[in-house]
Amino acid sequence: MKKTRILGLALIGILSLSSVTAFASSTTFSKFALWDYQDNNYTTHKAKSTNYDYSSVKCETLTGTSKATFWIADDSEDSISDDLSTGESSKYKEIDYNQDLDSGDNVCLGMENYYSTSQTAYANGAVIYN
Repeated sequence: MKKTRILGLALIGILSLSSVTAFASSTTFSKFALWDYQDNNYTTHKAKSTNYDYSSVKCETLTGTSKATFWIADDSEDSISDDLSTGESSKYKEIDYNQDLDSGDNVCLGMENYYSTSQTAYANGAVIYN
């Protein structure tokens, strides 16, 4: 009886964790331009799905560079987070916001080539706007 109760509680815990991540779906970006001379580029704005004050970014592949810089921006494309400079990765990395945002607030992902070069590079990956 005690083992059944513990197993039931463990199952409830696992289901609760999986339902939290189900609310926050990822948005992919493919062949997204990292303009020459570190000019900024932004994804389409999207409403946050939770009240958490961070987003998660995964930069799966880079073409024409080995590193990119990412940040979260508001409707006006003003940065609301610290920068995350990263190379290719199969894992999500968190970007904390510098201000409180609510579920439904519009945000976007800003990015640029880490290196100042005359060549346009490209990034593929995903972002979760928690």
